[in-house]
Amino acid sequence: MYSGKLLDLVARTLRVSKSGNSFEYAIEVARRPPGVRLLVKRDSRYLLLKEFRAELGRWDYRLAGGKVFESQSDHLDFLRSGEDLGRRLLAAATAEAREELGIAIESAHLFRKSSAGATVDWDLYFFEVDEFTPLESGPQPEATELLKAEWRTQEEVLQLIKDDLFSEDRSIGVFLQHMLTSGKSLICVDPI
Repeated sequence: MYSGKLLDLVARTLRVSKSGNSFEYAIEVARRPPGVRLLVKRDSRYLLLKEFRAELGRWDYRLAGGKVFESQSDHLDFLRSGEDLGRRLLAAATAEAREELGIAIESAHLFRKSSAGATVDWDLYFFEVDEFTPLESGPQPEATELLKAEWRTQEEVLQLIKDDLFSEDRSIGVFLQHMLTSGKSLICVDPI
């Protein structure tokens, strides 16, 4: 239907059984490559980004993270290859940690996968960083990124959310789950 650099639009047929009757219907699905987000906590503080977001026209707090693939065609080629997505996700998380937070990940595990919904395929993979080392070079963001890393207490993060200064909704939900579960993984996966 449509194919751009990061997005494509495809038709998908869904099959439903309800009250003994089965039927099919078609929907349009917008697809984009997955992203990663990083939950970095040391003692009782979280490492966040303060980033200028053009779509908001202001500075916003958020979890560090980014794209796993540079294009939807790269993503689809990767899926056809049969390679392990977990390794690719961890590589992306590691790169984003270095670029945006100025840390080298020593140990991390998948905390949660967040799916966007039936008509939008855009998965975000949230990694909890267990161990890391600060880099002497500090963050090395891309030329187009305006950001800085800041440590914030749990109470400060909650206030940022309340004040609408932390506005990526999917990250807020996972962040709150992380706080409420004290970082206990909500899914069963082997540490990466």
